[in-house]
Amino acid sequence: MVSTRSVRVQPPSEGGPVGADDPSVGDPPPSDDDGEDDDDAGTEPSNGSSLPAQVIRVHQTPRFSISPSLSQGRRAILDYSIPKIAKLYVSATKPLSKTEFDIKAGALTPLLSSLALRAREHGRHGHGSNGILKIPNNITIPNGASKLLIKEYGQISLPHIRNYVGTFANTETREVQDDEALYQCLKVSLTHEAMAKIDLYETEWTVAGEPSGVAMLKVIIRQAYIDTNATTMHVCTKLSKLDSYMESLAEHNVTLFNEYVYEQLHALTARGEQTLDLLPNLFKGYEAAKDTQFLEYIRKKKAEFEEGTVFLEPEILMSQASIKYRTLVEKGEWDAPSESEAKILALTTQVKELQAKKSEKPKSKAKGDSKGKKKKGKKSDKPKTDKYASLKKPSASEPHTKTFDGDKIKFCTNHQAWGMHLASECKGYGLEKDSNGKPIPKGSEPNATDKKGPALKVACRNH
Repeated sequence: MVSTRSVRVQPPSEGGPVGADDPSVGDPPPSDDDGEDDDDAGTEPSNGSSLPAQVIRVHQTPRFSISPSLSQGRRAILDYSIPKIAKLYVSATKPLSKTEFDIKAGALTPLLSSLALRAREHGRHGHGSNGILKIPNNITIPNGASKLLIKEYGQISLPHIRNYVGTFANTETREVQDDEALYQCLKVSLTHEAMAKIDLYETEWTVAGEPSGVAMLKVIIRQAYIDTNATTMHVCTKLSKLDSYMESLAEHNVTLFNEYVYEQLHALTARGEQTLDLLPNLFKGYEAAKDTQFLEYIRKKKAEFEEGTVFLEPEILMSQASIKYRTLVEKGEWDAPSESEAKILALTTQVKELQAKKSEKPKSKAKGDSKGKKKKGKKSDKPKTDKYASLKKPSASEPHTKTFDGDKIKFCTNHQAWGMHLASECKGYGLEKDSNGKPIPKGSEPNATDKKGPALKVACRNH
């Protein structure tokens, strides 16, 4: 039901900003204490003028809008001197996210997605009577064919955007207000490092001496994703190698795979390009996953498509693959071994356990058990010369030390072999020894005096 009441207002000035004379903005007009309509046209106006106040009927009909910033008229000038309108500026210029964005290809998609939501909220999605992010193809025909910058950025050049901004720069219009709000929003949404890079191109996003949010957005996109024909070819190459990308993903995560595909498609769309072989490339990518159940599902879909029994679009296949993947993950069956693989795995485990038991050393028996004790044998006197047996024996004039196979070795004339000591250091292990306990060189007969010496000494004593 529509209610009416009488209010005293002065006739609004033509062309004034929103909120200046609009009873729907600011505080509502005061009501009479007696609750009755005041139709007295002779009452002195509140502004002290001698002219009688104009009494009109104000219909309290709700004004529809999809957001507060559009309630005053989609492209009407906003009067920031009014507190309620000033709050719209605060809302429009706050950061797009709690996390600041960097200017890299991977961060471009979330940045543009967040900006699209903000643009819709504040009416920047169109041009002319709708907003500033819809760039007209012909700037002399503002309401003609146009392209949306946040989606078709690859088809709009920076010079064209600068010319477009120049059509409203330094004017008292809603376009200037929105452009400034966009500029302030982008500044606080980027990391310090990213903003430092963008500042290097300040002359490119400055139009008519003032910073332009629309031009800055184009520079940000350009720096994050170079808009060239080579880039388009690179994206197409990536889409043709989806199997390699799937293999590079940890546990062949299908969700991450699909996000990667969407990023490449978005990059192509932004440049007005498209791919005609996405479906076979998707099948090739999904078949690179190693999960048995998922592979059976994808191969069944592929067979049905090739036989013509089902209709498939890339988006449908990606959605079905994503659902199948999430279902297997939730059931704990993703990347689980097949029945045959499980048997092989079990047999392998058994073999390893048997080998481990076989290699285990028997536990030593308790003290006092003579059977468990091992007799301590003498240290082997046999020199470990097998490794150096093939080496040539040095002559008396040749060095008796050298490095072989990383080992520093010495030639012992007693053992007549290369080893770890010289004759002067020889302990005589494995050699016969003379009466003085000195080792007798290998191959030498015992000295006669050594054998007869003790007997001669005894004979002398007898004499």
